[in-house]
Amino acid sequence: MRKIFVLIITLIFFSSAAYAKHLKFVQVTDVHLASEGAISSRNVGNSIEGLKKAVDSINKITDLDFVVFSGDNIDQSNEESLRIFCEIVQKLNKPYYIVLGNHDAYNMGGINKEDYLKIVREYNKYQKDSNPYYYMLPNNDFIVIVMDGAISAMANSHGFYYDEQIEWLDNVLSKNKAREALIMQHFPLIEPCEKKSHRVRDPENYFELLTRHNNIFAIFSGHYHAEGIKQVDGIYHVSTPALLDYPYEYRLVEINFNDSTQKYELNTKLIPSVQP
Repeated sequence: MRKIFVLIITLIFFSSAAYAKHLKFVQVTDVHLASEGAISSRNVGNSIEGLKKAVDSINKITDLDFVVFSGDNIDQSNEESLRIFCEIVQKLNKPYYIVLGNHDAYNMGGINKEDYLKIVREYNKYQKDSNPYYYMLPNNDFIVIVMDGAISAMANSHGFYYDEQIEWLDNVLSKNKAREALIMQHFPLIEPCEKKSHRVRDPENYFELLTRHNNIFAIFSGHYHAEGIKQVDGIYHVSTPALLDYPYEYRLVEINFNDSTQKYELNTKLIPSVQP
């Protein structure tokens, strides 16, 4: 009887371990939510309704591990827009995390990063870190790292990853060699399309870091409002279009371990919140 019991426990353990080699999440980017009557050069009139529809749509997906909003969550850096954004996304039935974009927080004419994240934490119990770059461990096999490329001084379409943050990323990756790393950031290192005004400034240190670590599976970004998936030196660079535009698309991502190849496989698709 004891042998049977041990066998059952062993099977449960290995079954759980196999299942853990799976991750399913949603990336939403470039919501550009604007409060009613806001003046903007872009079409933000439907940004609130678009976000509500996306939240309703995401809540219908089963087995999600988390949702990440990868920057430009609001169109203009102000508390009113941010609180409207937070009130809507707190209706998600899964953990969600916030990345900062160039429209979200800056010191001149907006709310700074510290105050932005303080407001986010009022609404979101999962956003525990007050730092704009941080990481979380959704299970034993993955680490999800949030990077902050937004320039603090003023609104700027260029991204920049400071040396201090690159050193931090280097240490986090080194301490988590046994985990597959997913990096979430607003500004892509590999462009989905050419746009000189949006490029990351001085990315050499970041690219050099990528060559030193073999546990980086994918980098997810937004900013360009464009779709693109490119694999460079074994790393997927995934760009997702803006939720701002009809039919309000977000990206569903599934990563599964293939026992035959002994490798992780990436499967993604864009899902419209409203059927076009």
